[in-house]
Amino acid sequence: MGRAIREHLDTSTAAAGSLGAANDRDRAAASAVYIHGLGNHADEHALTARWDRALFGRDLDGHSRMAYWVDRARYPQSEGCDCADPVCGCGAHEEPGLGSALAGVCAPIQFEMAIRAATGDAEQRAFLREIGLLAMQRAKAQAAGNDGRQRRDSHGRAVAASTGLGLPDAVDFLFDPARRRHMEDVFRQRLHRDDGPCVVVAHSQGSLIAYDVLRQLRRRDIDVRLFVTVGSPLGLAPLRRVIQSWVGQTRLPFPACVRRWVNVVAAGDVLAFDPQLPDAIALPARGGTFEQHCIGREERDRNPLFAGNPHAALGYLSSAIVQQCVRAAWQAVASVHGGLRELATRDSLSS
Repeated sequence: MGRAIREHLDTSTAAAGSLGAANDRDRAAASAVYIHGLGNHADEHALTARWDRALFGRDLDGHSRMAYWVDRARYPQSEGCDCADPVCGCGAHEEPGLGSALAGVCAPIQFEMAIRAATGDAEQRAFLREIGLLAMQRAKAQAAGNDGRQRRDSHGRAVAASTGLGLPDAVDFLFDPARRRHMEDVFRQRLHRDDGPCVVVAHSQGSLIAYDVLRQLRRRDIDVRLFVTVGSPLGLAPLRRVIQSWVGQTRLPFPACVRRWVNVVAAGDVLAFDPQLPDAIALPARGGTFEQHCIGREERDRNPLFAGNPHAALGYLSSAIVQQCVRAAWQAVASVHGGLRELATRDSLSS
């Protein structure tokens, strides 16, 4: 598996183009801000390095930042392996989580147990059941196109994921204002206006946290040249309704501080896919674009960092579309910083 992952990373990084090198001052002015999804994770340093290497093919040497909001009261120890290198296979075996569990034949029983463990509130439980039903319907539709062996594999992943759904984290964000504020404050602290323009990359529940913060900011607060959301639960209409209730609008406002928003969903990621999502975003009259891209089943299956989990963060980050979008934004940022103009030109010529 390690060799397959290495070959994939080498190929995908080459396809996306070389990022090149720059001095510390210039790279700090063109920072990447990451935010992870729900559940337990490796420690912050290791997780940031994994994201750097999956996305860029190398470390960014401190010029990327992870909004690390893991609840250590809930998860006292970081996940088993803190290796920083996705090639070792750690990333390939990310916790399958909610998406894979819902794809299993026996997922309804497991999901109900997880709901009851996550909250005692009747309305919250009803909401989570609605989310689960929608996702399981999608999972069944996906399974209809698979052979029997793949369905059995999904069943096995569901059993393995039954205790790691991360639903308490989702309940905290959606229904506990104080805990949601804590998650969002972690992200706010990673946005440094003095660094200049930046790129934000958000996975799973991290995309909800990032969106709720960015929608409240203006360009004078932070200049986000690119906002990339991967495996985003904004693809679930019931969840969007919760956020719509916060903003008091029937469509989600496009964050004024963001110039381009790219949402990427992998085939089989039942928490993310919704062809109607672009229609649910209220684009500004001037500036600001929203795009949605899908990683097809064949491309997903060729990527060992998805490793049977269509919701895997490292699978998304090592995909060609995500790498290409981020690299292009990085070049655009580089072109407005004097010391980075040569880098931007060199990368353009090498593409």
